[in-house]
Amino acid sequence: MNKIATLITFAAAISFAATTTPAPTSTPAPTPAPVVTPKATTPAPKPAPTTVAPVTTAPVKAAPNAGDKPSKAPQGTSELALASNLAQYGFSKNDPIALISAAKIAKAFAVKADTTKKTSEGPKTTAAPAPKTTGVIPTLDVTKILAKAKELAGGRKDILALIDEVKNSASKEVLNDDGYSYHDDRVQSNSTDSWKVAFVGGEIAAAIVSGDGDTDLDMKVYDNNDNLICESSSYSDDESCAWIPRETAFFYIKIQNRGSVYNNYEILFK
Repeated sequence: MNKIATLITFAAAISFAATTTPAPTSTPAPTPAPVVTPKATTPAPKPAPTTVAPVTTAPVKAAPNAGDKPSKAPQGTSELALASNLAQYGFSKNDPIALISAAKIAKAFAVKADTTKKTSEGPKTTAAPAPKTTGVIPTLDVTKILAKAKELAGGRKDILALIDEVKNSASKEVLNDDGYSYHDDRVQSNSTDSWKVAFVGGEIAAAIVSGDGDTDLDMKVYDNNDNLICESSSYSDDESCAWIPRETAFFYIKIQNRGSVYNNYEILFK
């Protein structure tokens, strides 16, 4: 009996164990990471566009239109300066011989009148210039000079013969060119006259100015690019310049009157 009871108890225990076997355990799901909402931020301002200043370069000035200075002034420079002074002396002193000598030199060097027009810079005034009691109007006009010499000859046959000799003389060639051109003009007080003249490249160019003696005149020569080519400054009104252009071009001859009255002058160039 006890054996049967024991068996029943053992069987019951086995049946209980079968019904109470625990279910298999599973791995728990991972805890999701918390969602972090980013904070709103103010966008950084855009950098201002970089402004690059334009690169500017100073214009390159052209080289002076002149080669080496001539070793000496062209033939006729000193002679024509002398002729101008003789003419002034002859007119101011009523000396026919001085006038005839001036005309002879001017005729020999084929001096001819020029029609170039000048421009002027200086004080603007509408008042007539004050009359002067000194100074004469310089000229190398052979016809005018000989006409005055004939007037002063007073019928003297020897002087009239000299006048006829100059009239009938031929102009000699000067360096195989056509000689000097001249222009009689007036520069007002404290003013500057400018003459635009073409000169031939590779040949000696020259400019001469002779005034009436009342003021100081200075002369400067510039090329077409405003380069100073030659300057002649003294305390008189007789000035000259010589140079050799590299190429044929226009040059500007400037005559400056440093005095307080006008100056009648003569300009020659070749």
